[in-house]
Amino acid sequence: LNGEKTVVINCGIADYYIVIATAGPGKGRAGLEAFVVDGSLRGVACEPRREALCFRNSPIGAMRFDNVAVPPEGAVGGEGSGYLLVMETLDKGRPLVGACCVGAARRVFDIILAHAKSRKQFGIALYSFQGVSFKLADFSVRIRAATLLYRECLSRIDRGEGFTMEASMAKLYASETLRDIASFGLELMGQRGYCEENAVHEIFHASQLLISIDGSSNVQRMVIASQL
Repeated sequence: LNGEKTVVINCGIADYYIVIATAGPGKGRAGLEAFVVDGSLRGVACEPRREALCFRNSPIGAMRFDNVAVPPEGAVGGEGSGYLLVMETLDKGRPLVGACCVGAARRVFDIILAHAKSRKQFGIALYSFQGVSFKLADFSVRIRAATLLYRECLSRIDRGEGFTMEASMAKLYASETLRDIASFGLELMGQRGYCEENAVHEIFHASQLLISIDGSSNVQRMVIASQL
């Protein structure tokens, strides 16, 4: 096994890694195969870890594979099965990302709602201004909708029904909702939003990563459009 992956989550602390590699040159996706690689094998190297803006408990680094001899039992599914495995993994991961985004969005909502009701400008609570209260009303609707989307997707999985489109819908809507409410939270809270003891700025950084995980927003739109 030869190659390099520049961004690997849990690089250096995981015992095993799932690697998608080309087993048949020139075959495109039909030549992709999945391997379970022991991190202690000769030729497996982890590059220095990179500092991340969020999820610091999951170190990010680069991995290099130099003539790594993967035993036969390390192959998963055989040649050509790698692409299908990736797609299935992404489909099942997207509603989970959506659920994470919903939880984080609720956390931000609770923080900024309490701030809006307690913080006063010119003797009037911020929540009294329609520009603030209407925005929070919109976010409460979006969080509820995002919750229903990922739950519907999980219900379809439980029933054994197709869920590719629903998975992308759940991930797209929830991740963009989180990004938008976290951005609004920073704007609403001003300097307080950037303080270390405040969770809003941390969640804002996390929202940028969550939008990219398991495919960007435009990737989700491509998947949804292909299923219509």
